[in-house]
Amino acid sequence: MKAFLCLAPFLAASQDGTLDTNFDADGILEGNGIGYVNVDLLAGLELFVYPDGKVMIGKTAGSPTGQPLSFGFSRLQSNGVPDITFSDDGVEIGHIAAYLTDFVLASNGHVIGLGIDPALSSRVLMRYNASGDLLSGSTEPNQGADMRQLEIKPDGKLVTAGAVGSPADKRFFVGQLNSDFSLDASFGSGGGVSITFDGPGIARQLALTENNLIVVAGDYVAGQDRDIGVAVVGPTGAPAFGFSNDGKRSLDFSGDDFLSALVVQPDGKYLVAGQNINLTGRDLFLARIHPDGTLDNSFGNQGKVVIDVSGKEDWPADMALQPDGKILVSGSACFNGAGCDFMLARFNNDGTLDAAFGENGYVLTDISGLEDRAYAMGLDPSGGVYVAGGVTVEPGLTIGNYAITKYLTDLSVDLSEPNGTEGSVLIYPNPVSEQINIQSASGTAGAYQFKLYNAAGQLVNSWDEGWHPAGELQWTLNLGGKQVPGWHVVEISNGQQHQRVRVLLK
Repeated sequence: MKAFLCLAPFLAASQDGTLDTNFDADGILEGNGIGYVNVDLLAGLELFVYPDGKVMIGKTAGSPTGQPLSFGFSRLQSNGVPDITFSDDGVEIGHIAAYLTDFVLASNGHVIGLGIDPALSSRVLMRYNASGDLLSGSTEPNQGADMRQLEIKPDGKLVTAGAVGSPADKRFFVGQLNSDFSLDASFGSGGGVSITFDGPGIARQLALTENNLIVVAGDYVAGQDRDIGVAVVGPTGAPAFGFSNDGKRSLDFSGDDFLSALVVQPDGKYLVAGQNINLTGRDLFLARIHPDGTLDNSFGNQGKVVIDVSGKEDWPADMALQPDGKILVSGSACFNGAGCDFMLARFNNDGTLDAAFGENGYVLTDISGLEDRAYAMGLDPSGGVYVAGGVTVEPGLTIGNYAITKYLTDLSVDLSEPNGTEGSVLIYPNPVSEQINIQSASGTAGAYQFKLYNAAGQLVNSWDEGWHPAGELQWTLNLGGKQVPGWHVVEISNGQQHQRVRVLLK
């Protein structure tokens, strides 16, 4: 039996920025068995989307005055229904009194959570299997006092980033651990390195590059305001001197700048986003940096963008790249003390707002009518965008829960098995190994071209199939050579119409 990927007719797949009503009926899901007393505790909320479309959400459960603080995880099916193969009911809470700050998934399906204790005096790590059972844990009171980010290397080693030192001498910190949570003595000094800018600061984001570099970004006190710092270190923790000569780069957007997100693009450039507080309010900033530390002048105004996206107070929180290279930034839009809404904005590759997305480049979602603050996002294999955060259920930030929304984009496709094939684009087999078979129906003739992009938006193959008349058409695309497994996008164009199709390479 052939496994088909069926799409709508050869037209635009969806309207950008609309809520996906296939997710919990209206595109919005509130809570999943975990309650909170203080939405501020959700600032460490993180989200991961599996290749099959399931979603894992990690957060801090409880409150300082009520239920004990602990790690909490929820796993959902792609339609928002709890995944009962995880901890029987889709929810796992407890085992450690700490704030969750980040989590990663290992190649064997294990969930590894990073946290800090309430006194900000230790780095906490917990490992669960794919079913939600606790396997091991580690608390280190003398190493990495304020750890915010976690990444896992291909060899299984773990990298954390945050800050160490007293408030007056707080420094960026990068630590590396072995897979059993023991310190990696081959990295830095006893398993970690501290990075000093001109004033006290903290590394808030962490990313790994394909050439085994570690990139951290954060903010620090620079005289009368706060600036952005970006640092790059090598596999041993030594500064990457090819980056800005000393492995460090500062950015000043005029005013107080707070780092929210970091992405390494497929071409090796570093993209950072955050909040700029200036004389007129709180705006969103973006900047793109070459691997050598210089600003990319093809982006924004000499490499920088400062923009009032929502017309309100912009609180950016997370960022992701679509496969076509467009930039998604999620966060909150707040209304001068009168509540906040989830915000999702999309930018073109040159840093301009994408007017085709939502309303002039952004969408706002009011969930509770009160404080709705988004903290994390992820891209679905079908092209949708998840945004997750905290919402209140009464005025103030005292009682709340987490919420997750899902939006459609122009890359969104239906991954369900088709009931019929007439007038549709079909890809088979799916998953794909050596060749891609395509059947389509188009009302216009044209010169057909096919392009294959990886999940990061990098072009990995293309085919020119020449002119074809309108009607029912069929092609076989030979991949040739070894392809990297994972989700890819096939773009089909005949010069007048186009379609993007998600395929899984095995």
